[in-house]
Amino acid sequence: MQFDMSSLMKQAQEMQSKIADAKKDAEAKEVRAEAGGGMVEVIMTGNGRVKKINIDKALINPDEPQMLEDLIIAAVNKANAEVASLMSDSMGNLTEGLPNIPGLNNMFK
Repeated sequence: MQFDMSSLMKQAQEMQSKIADAKKDAEAKEVRAEAGGGMVEVIMTGNGRVKKINIDKALINPDEPQMLEDLIIAAVNKANAEVASLMSDSMGNLTEGLPNIPGLNNMFK
């Protein structure tokens, strides 16, 4: 069996292009996450940028900032987890069926 380096390079370039496309598609999506029973909502793009935070006015109390801060943190963390899941799903389809190459399966998480 002969090793064909040009074929391997072509496959690698095709994989790189597919990964870039999948990443671009995932980044164009938005995720929404809530905390406090929906009183705080975070909208985040697929590349992890916070696009908007909605806060129920009933939560805005200058004497209790810690509760609001905690809910914002919780909602942002949930949104980050959703983005990670979105990226993992997008990239998982590309690496499906490939041998377990160290670092490849976790590269986009």
